[in-house]
Parts: sequence; C-alpha cells; structure tokens
Amino acid sequence: MGPALGVVVAGQITAAAVTLYDQLDRLALAPPGSNPANVFRCEIAAANGTRQFVSTTSVGLFTEGAITALGLEVTDFGFVSAGGTYFCAFTPTSTQLSPYTIKFFINLGSGFVQVGSASGQADQKDEYALTVIAAATDIAATTATIGPSQGTAYSVAAGATVPINIIPRDSFLNPQDYIVNDVDVFTVSFVGPANLSATELAGNLVRVRDDAGFSTFQATLTPTVAGVYSGSVRLVAAAGTTRIVGLPLSLTVLAGDPVAAKTVVSGQGISTAEAGRPAQVVVAMRDEYDNAVKLKGTAVVTIRFNNTLDASITFPGDGVPRALVWDTTVLAFVIDYTTTVAGDFAAEVRISPKTGDAATLVSIAGYTQTTVTPGEIDVRSTTATGAGVGNASLVAGERTTF
Repeated sequence: MGPALGVVVAGQITAAAVTLYDQLDRLALAPPGSNPANVFRCEIAAANGTRQFVSTTSVGLFTEGAITALGLEVTDFGFVSAGGTYFCAFTPTSTQLSPYTIKFFINLGSGFVQVGSASGQADQKDEYALTVIAAATDIAATTATIGPSQGTAYSVAAGATVPINIIPRDSFLNPQDYIVNDVDVFTVSFVGPANLSATELAGNLVRVRDDAGFSTFQATLTPTVAGVYSGSVRLVAAAGTTRIVGLPLSLTVLAGDPVAAKTVVSGQGISTAEAGRPAQVVVAMRDEYDNAVKLKGTAVVTIRFNNTLDASITFPGDGVPRALVWDTTVLAFVIDYTTTVAGDFAAEVRISPKTGDAATLVSIAGYTQTTVTPGEIDVRSTTATGAGVGNASLVAGERTTF
C-alpha cells in the first residue's frame, strides 16, 4: 500500500508500506532494537530490467513521525497497523524507465524472501506497478533546434520549408507528457530582412505526440526574402511573460534558381549606342521572389541585336547570340560590345538557369528598341564624288554637284 503503488511525478518522493502478519494473522512486531534494513527490503526494477535496491536510509518502521518527516501524509497509505509495518521511500526521476515494478522482501532470520501473494502462498510472487510522469517543464532542460539535422543553424533556399523542433522537458530531462501539467505555449520568431514567426494560433506550430505519449512541438517557416536571420523560441508563462528556450537560432536564406521573368536588364547599351564606341549591357538574375542571385552557378545568359528593317543584320557575332560574362564586382552578367552598324535594333536576352535548361527570353521592362547612331566623321574614310572632283572638269557658269 502507499502512493508508490500507482502514479508519481518525477522528482517527487514516494513510499510503499508492508504490514507483516504471522500465520495466525497476528501483527508481527519488529524485533526490539533490530535494524529495519536487516528485516525489510524493496526492489525496484525499471522497464528496461535495471534493478535498484533501496538503501538502508530509505527503509524504516512505519510511524506517523517518520512519514511526515518525508513530506508525505499518513492517510496516503490507507489503513496501516503500527508496529509491524515497514516502509521504503525513494524518489524516481526517469519517466523513460517507467513503469517500474516493485517487489518486497523480508528476512525472518534465514535470509530475504520475497513477500508472497495475498493468499499467503510463498511461491506466488507479488509485483506492484509504479508509473512515473513528467514534472513541470523546465526552461533550462527544454531544447529548440532548426533544420532536419536538429542543430542551431540552418541554410535554405528562398521558398523552402524550414522545420523547427521544440522538445519540452522537465528538470530531470524527461520529455513532457502533460499528464498533470497544462500544455505549454511556445512561440517562434526570427528577425532579419523580414520578420518570421510561428504560433499555434497561426497554424504553423503544432504539438505532436509519439507512441510513448511524449510531446514535441513542430514549427514551420517559409522564408522568401534572402538574407541572414536571428531567431528564438519562447515559452509563454503565466500572465503572458515569456522566457527564451535554448540557444539562439540562425537561419541563412539564399536566393533560389534564377527565373527569366524576374531577371533585370540594364545598362545604357540596351537602349542606345554609338557606332564604333563601346556600349554595355548588364543582366542581373533574380529568383521567383525577386531575390538577387549572387552566384553564377551554371547559368548562361546570351544577347543578340536584330535590325528591325533588315533581319540579316545582327550583332554582335554573325547572328550567333553572344554569351555574357559573369562580373564578380557587380555580381551580374555583363557584355561590352562595339558595333559599326547604325540603325534600330531589337535586343533578345535569353537565360538558361541551369545546364541543360532551355534558353528563355527575358522580358526587358520599358524596352522599345536599341538605337545605334552614326559615330563621328572620320576624314580618312570620307569620300567625295561628282564633277570637279579629281580630274573631272568644271564648266564655267554651270551648276555643279559634289
């Protein structure tokens, strides 16, 4: 009998008592001056088979003073006869080894023998069950991790799901079962280029229970803005006060694959150029969330200018699209071109995000055409024809055209 033969909270002292009777059902009093540990013993076996024998100081004769000194109530043991009743007290701390089995042994002079069943048959061994449940959640023992590897730092592409796991534990490192404790409330928040959060109310933080009944909380974030974020998990306590759980979390969001529809084309050379002088076009890749793609990877960008009046006139390069070069200074694809053909042209910029991807035409915001104007007059290349030029003769009084 006693509170140990049932359910107890981890870290809470508990006890079990056994009253000994002789064969005539008379109370068997303890031998005067005998050490209770030499008369009575209880054996506790965990679910994994680990056995623990209660120490001498945990065994004694049952008296009101001895029980109240442990912080227990005599009434918790039901009807107990004084004098021939022994108790063992202990403090279980692990829920993961629960349930325990408890066996009682007595020594009547010839060694310890397990106490038999209620029918008194010595060959029928009694075992009593003890279930240990989690104590209140301890902020110092509770952990929060980010990413599938369950660390404190994680890197992910924009638009991908970021998992965050919260494992509430009591001060004995037992996962929380919430059998006697109210379910905790957690919040997740990250600050950086954008604000990210997860709450139960928002639906992106949920409690999950495993087969053993232990609880974890799982949060999911879907960041779309590239950059570095610093995050924390908080336990919401009474009166709305919060306490930070575990170590700070770090999240690095990288730009995703470049998308042609989001790619930005700039540079004066996309709209105007002067024949014979260098002009420049800059193509900055963007992902589907408008994040600048800062690494070239295997992407290929090409450009070609087609004459709007004569399709056979193109530049640069004999009608073959020219590949732009990645510039590590501006973190974009750049081309410096020089054309000798004046006129109006239509630029075609295409992007292949990855090796093997089809080249996709890039839409250029505000673009109409590329106008190439004639360059400065070069006297060495300038020619004159007509009457009077060279050996041609002029007729006095007649109008002549050069």
